[in-house]
Amino acid sequence: MNKQALAAIKSGVQDLLDGVQALLAADDPTPAPVPAPVPAPGGVPAFVQSAVARRWFTAGAGLKPIDPRWDPDINPLYDSTGQTRPPWGMSNWNIEGIFAWSGGAVDPDGTTFYQWGGGHGDSGNNGIYALDLNLAVPTWRHERKPAGSIGNWDGVDQLGFDGKDLTSDVYYNREPRSAHTYNGVVVAEGKIWCSQGYKAGAAGYGGRTLFWYDLSTRDWHSTPMIWDGILTQDMCYIPGRRKLYTVGKGNLMMAVYDIASGSWSQTTAETGTSSQTRLVYVPTHDVLVGISSVVPGGFYVHNLASPKVGGAEPTPGIGGGALFDDMDDLCNGVWVPSIGAIVGWSYGADFWTLTPPANNPTTNAWTKGTLAADAGNTITPTGRPGTQDPQTFGRLFYWSAGGVDMIGLSLFEESINTALKPYFFKI
Repeated sequence: MNKQALAAIKSGVQDLLDGVQALLAADDPTPAPVPAPVPAPGGVPAFVQSAVARRWFTAGAGLKPIDPRWDPDINPLYDSTGQTRPPWGMSNWNIEGIFAWSGGAVDPDGTTFYQWGGGHGDSGNNGIYALDLNLAVPTWRHERKPAGSIGNWDGVDQLGFDGKDLTSDVYYNREPRSAHTYNGVVVAEGKIWCSQGYKAGAAGYGGRTLFWYDLSTRDWHSTPMIWDGILTQDMCYIPGRRKLYTVGKGNLMMAVYDIASGSWSQTTAETGTSSQTRLVYVPTHDVLVGISSVVPGGFYVHNLASPKVGGAEPTPGIGGGALFDDMDDLCNGVWVPSIGAIVGWSYGADFWTLTPPANNPTTNAWTKGTLAADAGNTITPTGRPGTQDPQTFGRLFYWSAGGVDMIGLSLFEESINTALKPYFFKI
């Protein structure tokens, strides 16, 4: 057989194979995979590009559509009538329970906000919920499904009702018990760091463990806390020092967790705070501000480079008043570099601001101001003072999208915001 004849045969066989593959592909019932969401080009998502400065708006489908109670692929006790309590159900069977006295945090690069909480008699749902901010439309997803979901339920324990909240900080699968997290959720160094206030259960008992969830390996880790956790309900990360500063109940000092060494220490000056404190790092002055309505003037200032030894942490005040005057919600606040101030929200359309002095921030008075909404603003977040969402905590968050400064706000708002859509505000 000559070479030309051999080549012709090979060509004919290849054409036959191509034809068979085409027929098989045409008859294949398997749908093409759905492409993954593509981040916005240039780092500025469409919902941010279309935002008007100094006006509130909502975007996305909200958190309610991914409620695990109504998902038969997550809830092993799924009942379409809604009459069967899911394994994590306590007084609130729905996803709204994760708002109870709880917070969240945004990652340093501003691509995702994470919410984690619940606890006490409100919710045993310890799932991690992620709001992706780098997409054309902000979208909620399950970063980690709650313990007791299909595939990891032991078929017995009802999580919050297992009676173990007095003796253990974890569920049967070694994941942390759902808890009131207050301002105790921090995202740093590729991990979600979490402390526990009142854990899921009837007793009202706080946790004694520092947990972190690795966003790369997607698993939980932990270490015991200092002083059985009484110093560690609210938390803040200090980038340059790679440390977590925490504050807990009562007129006590702060605890310090060194991430590099994995060791605990503590400050010596007393904070005068309760369990509802917002810690905010001010990088321009290298100080840590603790915002609390029970502190004289509404806040204290901790000098990280030269901390006060003994006595009480400095409370420089704002000159003739208190930060919390005429405010209902003083458990939030974020540092906004472009403004050079801490920005917080206390119901309504406007924000309060707290600006440090040019120097000596532990002694010189700070300045209280207002970041007002535009006159054309038509949306006002109302909040819901009550049992499930009494304070905002870390669910007020700041990020920058391609140089555009944004503030987000995740609220419950019973009977008003039933889809649980977050609010956004372009600075």
